[in-house]
This record gives sequence, C-alpha cells and structure tokens, in this order.
Amino acid sequence: MGDDAFAAGGSVQIEVTLPAGKVFMPEPGVNSELTRYPQEPRARRRITLRAVLALKASAVLMWLVAAGFGIPAPFVASHFLRERTLPSFMGLFPMYGGGLFDRFSPEVFGVLLGLFTALCAFEAYAGWLLWNGEKLGAIITLALLPIEVVFWAGFAVPFPPLIAVARLGLLAAGWSILR
Repeated sequence: MGDDAFAAGGSVQIEVTLPAGKVFMPEPGVNSELTRYPQEPRARRRITLRAVLALKASAVLMWLVAAGFGIPAPFVASHFLRERTLPSFMGLFPMYGGGLFDRFSPEVFGVLLGLFTALCAFEAYAGWLLWNGEKLGAIITLALLPIEVVFWAGFAVPFPPLIAVARLGLLAAGWSILR
C-alpha cells in the first residue's frame, strides 16, 4: 500500500519470507508482535494432552511401586538377617514372604531383597525418563518388566502386577509422542 492508503487510515504490512515460514510485520507503533504463518505443515508428531497425561500417569505408577516396595526392602532384609523372621505388615502378613523365595536362606533372601531394591531404583529412573517423554524410559520399562515379574512372584507381592497392567496400557496410549 502507498502513502495515501496510510494517510487514509489503512495499515501497512511488510511481508518477509524465511525458511520457517512467512512473517508479517504490521506497521510500526500499532502492534509490535510478529505473527508467523508456516508455509507447510511441520512433520512433527501431534502431541495431545491425553497422550502426555497417559505417560505422566504411567510414570507416577512406576514411582509408587518403586517407592512402596523398594524403600522398605533393605529394612526388611536387615530385620530378617538379624531376627531370622520376616517382619509383619501391621500384624497382617509377613512382608515379602510367602512367595517362591521363601525357601532360601536368610542370607540369599537378603541378597535378593537388595537386588529388588536396585531394580526398584532403576524403575524409578525409568519413570523419570518417561515423565520427561524420553523413549529410553519406555524401553527400560519394557525391558525390566520380565525381571520384575520374577521378583513379584518370588516375594509374593500382589499389587505391582495389577499396577503393571495399568501402566502398560498408559504407556501404549502415550507411545506416539515419545522422543
């Protein structure tokens, strides 16, 4: 537009084409923000709120299992090695007892609880990666699952397998946005 259009109250826009798209700069003093119009759609994956929330929920479930079963394990191992009996959970049932690992000596059982603690720490790390949208966290989660199943059966812990089903479903729901 020319000077007469500007004098008559019209607006002047300057169009600049950059590799990322067209940028329209309105006349000075009216609006200092740039408005960008992409020339072509980006080839990125569409990130949806549902997928992000699914990954975050899966990570939270991983942290709950890791903290709920990993933190008490060294204390249970210490008690078992000292007293030669497993402590009970609020007087209801022996902690980490009743599974396939019950037949081992207290020393071996203590080592297995130590390995389970390390596994829980690794699971918490995978949950942190998953929270941040890293595909490595999902791969670690899937790789750890068979090992976790062995420990869950060995220590007869009932809730983690049920939570694993939920967290795997959530992981599948958010898989498409992992980077």
